[in-house]
Amino acid sequence: MNEQAFHLGGAEREFVEVTVRGRSHPRATDYWDGNWLRSEVRIKVGGFLGGFEADFRSEEFARFLVELEQLYASLSGRAVFATLEEQLRLELDGDGKGHIELRGQARDQAGTGHQLTFRLQLDQTMLGAALEEMRSLVAAYPIVSADTA
Repeated sequence: MNEQAFHLGGAEREFVEVTVRGRSHPRATDYWDGNWLRSEVRIKVGGFLGGFEADFRSEEFARFLVELEQLYASLSGRAVFATLEEQLRLELDGDGKGHIELRGQARDQAGTGHQLTFRLQLDQTMLGAALEEMRSLVAAYPIVSADTA
């Protein structure tokens, strides 16, 4: 099992962390089943600390990586991690001066679960490590396409 994680925020204080534990359907070679990833989300914001399990898709991580690289390079604009089943949405907005605001929504069950809305203030120094973690995650879990079946 090749666990990979990305972490946004402080090491101990407020943060969002997503850990991918493996493919949900490890033997699947088709695009639709092969790209689901078993994941765990941990969030610590204000007085809230919790976590939940979810299945996310490889292409969601790949898309976020591209946007995060652009945000890191310019420190302005937006990077969004949005999941198909709406269990996690992270919007990072840069002001061009190194300040990044993260607005997030988390839902403990797909479609119907309890919802937590939160904000974190980050700076450019926190994005470098997250970007490296995202690169490792996307490399470990590349998109399975219909062409590889």
